[in-house]
Amino acid sequence: LCILAPHPTGFKYTTMAASRCLGAAARALARAPTAGFFGLRTQVARQGANAVHSRTLMSSRIIHDKARFLEALNVEIQDELENGTAPEFTETIGEFNVVQHTIGNPKTELEGNFGGDTVKVSVDLNDCEMLDAEEIYDEGDESGPAEPRPMFTIQISNKAGKTALFLCMLNPGAALHVSKAGVHNGSGDMGEHFSNVYFSDCSLWDDALADATYGYLATKGITEDFVSELHDYVFNKEYAEYTNLLNAMHDFVSKSA
Repeated sequence: LCILAPHPTGFKYTTMAASRCLGAAARALARAPTAGFFGLRTQVARQGANAVHSRTLMSSRIIHDKARFLEALNVEIQDELENGTAPEFTETIGEFNVVQHTIGNPKTELEGNFGGDTVKVSVDLNDCEMLDAEEIYDEGDESGPAEPRPMFTIQISNKAGKTALFLCMLNPGAALHVSKAGVHNGSGDMGEHFSNVYFSDCSLWDDALADATYGYLATKGITEDFVSELHDYVFNKEYAEYTNLLNAMHDFVSKSA
């Protein structure tokens, strides 16, 4: 379950699932068909809605010292090299240009122009939780694929200098959900995490108003095709960051006392 929780500087996404921890020892990015030392599955780049992949949570033996940690990291790195598929990233997602994308940086920025309005979409991978199959499918089915739950912000700025803000998530199946909405009048700083902007809870809105909101966002590039591509992008970015982390951690530990 993902919620939007109060934060001293504004709204912050948090989860009521297990917290994200460094490395694979705390959670599984399960990658079929083989499992590495941490009990993680070899993941393939998502090729679209029909891509097959799964994530399971498996236990690992306790690592007692530096040498064994390095050995375990190396086993996982080699497993990814032999069985994983490095994802490819394009310069566009839907009708948006990707203006910020770097492996090693969890933040991605997209930008487009629609009807004279500048639209920016911001994704922070640390706000996006990977859901295991049992969290997605009914009746305890753990055989289906895992899916990401991307969290992102939409900023729509008009020529008058005002900005509409929408805090969104994609539920399993890439279904768009707008959780909060606000408007910045253009005077003064919006503040870190939009702390100077009032946000209304869209779940309390009248159905007609809520439906009209989704229709409006579609005219600003937030279409079904866009959210589907964003869903896949987050999946692939998560995997790319994971493999990058393995190498960075191995390098760090090898140079530490």
